[in-house]
Amino acid sequence: MKHNIIHNRFWFFTGLETLVLGAFFLFAPDILDSGELRQFFDVLDTTLPAIFLIVVGTFTVVNSAFEVEPDWHRANVFLLEFIWAFYTAIFVAHDIQGGDRPIISLTSILFCAVSLQIFFESWWGDRLQKKEVKARHDRK
Repeated sequence: MKHNIIHNRFWFFTGLETLVLGAFFLFAPDILDSGELRQFFDVLDTTLPAIFLIVVGTFTVVNSAFEVEPDWHRANVFLLEFIWAFYTAIFVAHDIQGGDRPIISLTSILFCAVSLQIFFESWWGDRLQKKEVKARHDRK
């Protein structure tokens, strides 16, 4: 387990971030309850989406810590990227339509950063890791 967590540390901590986001929405609902699109935004931080985020986060942590068969890594990465990009878009839209705040809030910027981290890690992470393992093997 320790080896898997070290090897999959990015995905392990991204799973924890997703789990914490779900817990935050569960215990502090109505973050997105203002503005003209209130009916649409208000649904996204209620109990059901929060539980979904907790389940996805927990699955990611388990998938990163243990050898899960079959390998759900690609589907899990896609789901994480979709969730974080979706919530980035929602928070940016919420910021734009709510005129009493700065144009883009720190929350939107942080959601965007997590989404970009997931994208670039999924794009480059495995490739760089394979090159590193090959280089180590060639040195032996």
